Amino acid sequence: MKNFKLTKSIQKLSFAVLTVIIAFAVIVSCDNGFVIDILPDRGSSNTENSGTNKPYNGMYNISIDTIGNAEQGDVIMAYPNMGHEGDTVVFSYRLEDTASVNILDLLFDPSDPSTEIIWKDSAGDGRQDYTINSNDAENGVIKLYAVFIHDEIDPTQPTTPTHVTITGLSANDKVYDGTTTAAVSGTPVISGLKAGDNVTVGNGTAEFANPNAGTGKTVTFKNWSLTGTDANKYLLTKQPSSVTANIFKAPGSDVTQPTVRGTPTGKTITVNEVSLITATGQSAEYAVSMSSNATGLSAWQSGVTFADLTESTTYFVYARSASNINYEAGKISSVSAGITTTPSVTTGFTVTFESNGGSYVPSQNVADGGFATRPANPVRSNYTFDYWYENAAFTKPYYFKTHVTANITLYAKWVSDSDNEYTTGPDTGNINVIWIPGGTYLMGSPASEKGHKDNEGPQHEVTLSGFYMGKYEITQDQYRAVMGSNPSGFSGWNKPVECVTWLDAVKFCNQLSYREGLEQVYNIVGDNVTADFSKKGYRLPTEAEWEYACRAGTTTAFNNGNNDYSNIASVSEVAWFWYNSGNWTNDIGKKRPNDWKLYDMHGNVFEWCWDGYDEHYYSKNKPAINPTGSDNVGSKVMRGGSWESDDYSMLRSAARSGFFWNFFSSDIGFRVVRYK
Repeated sequence: MKNFKLTKSIQKLSFAVLTVIIAFAVIVSCDNGFVIDILPDRGSSNTENSGTNKPYNGMYNISIDTIGNAEQGDVIMAYPNMGHEGDTVVFSYRLEDTASVNILDLLFDPSDPSTEIIWKDSAGDGRQDYTINSNDAENGVIKLYAVFIHDEIDPTQPTTPTHVTITGLSANDKVYDGTTTAAVSGTPVISGLKAGDNVTVGNGTAEFANPNAGTGKTVTFKNWSLTGTDANKYLLTKQPSSVTANIFKAPGSDVTQPTVRGTPTGKTITVNEVSLITATGQSAEYAVSMSSNATGLSAWQSGVTFADLTESTTYFVYARSASNINYEAGKISSVSAGITTTPSVTTGFTVTFESNGGSYVPSQNVADGGFATRPANPVRSNYTFDYWYENAAFTKPYYFKTHVTANITLYAKWVSDSDNEYTTGPDTGNINVIWIPGGTYLMGSPASEKGHKDNEGPQHEVTLSGFYMGKYEITQDQYRAVMGSNPSGFSGWNKPVECVTWLDAVKFCNQLSYREGLEQVYNIVGDNVTADFSKKGYRLPTEAEWEYACRAGTTTAFNNGNNDYSNIASVSEVAWFWYNSGNWTNDIGKKRPNDWKLYDMHGNVFEWCWDGYDEHYYSKNKPAINPTGSDNVGSKVMRGGSWESDDYSMLRSAARSGFFWNFFSSDIGFRVVRYK
C-alpha cells in the first residue's frame, strides 16, 4: 500500500476531494480540488472499468472525499482500498499540520454524525476498522467523507456545524418488571456549546440490554437530539455514553393457603397435591417440619419426596415460589394438615387409586389378606364419578371385601356430564335414559323391616358396574313405535305398556338395540333366550340392578325415606297402588322421583327383570359382583308392585315376586337398561 500525499497547497477551500489509490488512478482536475477514482489492479494499465464504478468480481472500491479546509500534509490511507462483502478495511490517518487542523471525522454522510466511522478531536495519528457492507455502496463505490475543522475558517466559505456531545446523564435502578426500559436521571450538559447560543437537549430514551435482573447492567441512550433556535449550528456527534444500573429481583409471588396432601410410607412422605400461585417462569419448592409454625424447616427442594424421616411422627408440609434469575423466593405458605409417618411396612401390599383426571386419592397399604377401604369419591370438573374398577377397560367393578393378596391398581371411571342423560330417536319413541353410577349396596331387607319376607334375606353386599336405565317405565307409545303394536289393556299413550310377557320385553330390548345401532344382548331361539352382558345394547335390568337403582342410596323400605308401608300418605307420595290408582294404570312421571331421578319405581306396574326367580336365592352361594340371578328359566323376577297392589308391603324396595315367563297381566310392564 502506498501513501498518497497532497502536494499542492489547498488554502481554506470550502471543498476538496481526496482519494487513496493502491494500483493506479485516473486523475481529473477540478477548479477546487482533485478527484481520484480507485480501480482494481489487473496487472496492466487496462482501464476497462474506469468511470463505470461497478463492482469488479464482487469487489467494492473505497473512495474517500474531504470536506472542509484540507491542508498540505494531511494524509488519509485505506488498507486495502477495495474488498468483498464482509471484508475489513483499516483506515489510518495522520494530521501533520497540527497548528491548523484539530478535528477529524470520517462519515458516510457529512450531515449525519450517526454515520461516522472514526472520530479524532486532537492532532495526531489514529486508525479505525470498517466492515464492507453492500448497503453502503452506490454503483459499486463506497464513498466516505473526511471532515476537517480548523481554528480559522474563511468567512466567505460555507462552514461546517460544530460537533458537540451530551454528558451528565445517568440511569436509575429498578425492580424487575419484564421490560428493558430505564428511567433517566441527571441534568444533560452540552459539551462544546458556545456561550449565548440557544440550544437545549431533546429528550430521548434509555434501555437495558435485556430485561433480566442483574447488577452493573449496561444502559444505552437512544434518540437524544438538539433543539432550539441555534441547534442548526451544531452537530451531535454521537449519543450520550452508556452507563450502568441495576435491575433487582422482584419479590416472590405470595402463596395462597395450599392444598397439600402427602402419602406416608414408612419413613417417607410424598407430596401429592399442592395448589400454589407462582409468577410466570417460577416454580414451586417444598419443605417439611415437625413444627406447625414454619420453624425447623428442612432444606427447600423442588422434589416432592422427603425420605429418611422419623417413623410414627407428624410432619407439616410447606410450599413457596422458588427463586430464579428474576424473582426472589416467595413467602412461605400456610401450614398443611399434619401428615403422620407410619411404621415401615415389611409385609402387605399397596392399593393404588388411579383417578384418571380426577382429584388425587392416596394409595393404601394393606396387610396380606386384609381389605382395602373404599375412599371418598374423587371429583372432576364436568364429569360424574362412576366407580372403581379392577381394570382400565372398566369391565369389572372392584368389591372392597376382596382379600388383598398382591399389589393392585384400581381405576376411576367417569361419565361426562353431557352423557349423564339422553333420549333415543323419535322412531323409537323418545325414550329418556339416565346414568346410574356403579357402587356397592346391601341387597334385601333386614328381618326387622316391617313387611319383611323370608325371600328377602339374608341381606348381602352386591357391587355393580354403572349403567344407563330408563327414567320411566316403557310407555304404550314407545312400545308401539318400536314393535308396531300395543298389547295394553288400558288406553293411554303415556301410560306404561302392560299385558306383556317376559319374552315380549326381551324382544323389545333387542329391537330397540337394532333401531339404535347397538349390539343386541339377547340371542333368542324360539322360547330359549341367552344373554351376552359384554354387549352394550338394551336389556332388562338384573334384579340386583333394579333394587340398587330403586333405592338410589337409601336403606329404608321406600326410596323417600319411609319405613312403614302402612303410612298411606308417604307411600302415596311415590307410588300408584290400590289406595290411590283408581283401579287402572296412570301416566308415567306423576309421582315424586327418587334421588337418581327415576320415576314410578314403586307401584303403577310390576317390572320384569332378567333373573330367574328363586325364593331361596339369597341364601345360596352367589356372586358379589354384577350377579345375574338364578338360572330358573320357568319363572322370572318382577319388582316394584303395581296399581292394584292391596298388600302395600309389596311396594317396598326389597319386595320380591316371580311369575312364569309367558305370563302377562294388565299390571305388569318393564323398563330398560344398558351398559355404556
